[in-house]
Amino acid sequence: MADRQVRKPKATGSRRIAQHVDPASTQHESPVFCFRFLCSGFGSRDCEAGASQQFVDRLSKLCALTWQSIHDTDHRNGMGMESIPKHQIGGLTTPRVTDDVRKLQVFRFGTAKGRIIGLRLNRVFEVYMIDAEGRAYSHE
Repeated sequence: MADRQVRKPKATGSRRIAQHVDPASTQHESPVFCFRFLCSGFGSRDCEAGASQQFVDRLSKLCALTWQSIHDTDHRNGMGMESIPKHQIGGLTTPRVTDDVRKLQVFRFGTAKGRIIGLRLNRVFEVYMIDAEGRAYSHE
C-alpha cells in the first residue's frame, strides 16, 4: 500500500486556524445530534423501553425539521426548544459545559417529564442528558 500524502490547505494570508460559524447561518439546516458527552445515569439505556422508543421517535421528527422551524415552534407542543438555566439542572457531569455557559437547551419527548438536555453548537446539538423521568430538574 502506497503512503498517501495529506494535502495542505491553501494559504489565505490569515493566521487564524478556525473560524467561528454564526449559528444564524445554520438556521436553514436540519439538526445533527451528538451523543458523545452523555452524563452517567442519563443515557438511552437508563430509560425504559417505551421511553427509549419515544425518544427515537422525537429525534426522527426533529431531524426532519430545520433549526428555524424548531425555533419558530412553541416548546409546549413538543417540537420546539426551550432554555433552562444551567444551575437548575442536577446531575450535569460533563466537562463540555464550562463556567461561561449560562443556559442549556431542552427538547421534550414522550411522557410529560421526558426531556433531552444539551447545548446547540451551530448545527450540532450535543446531548448531555436523556431524562425520561424528570429527574434532572424541577418541572413545577
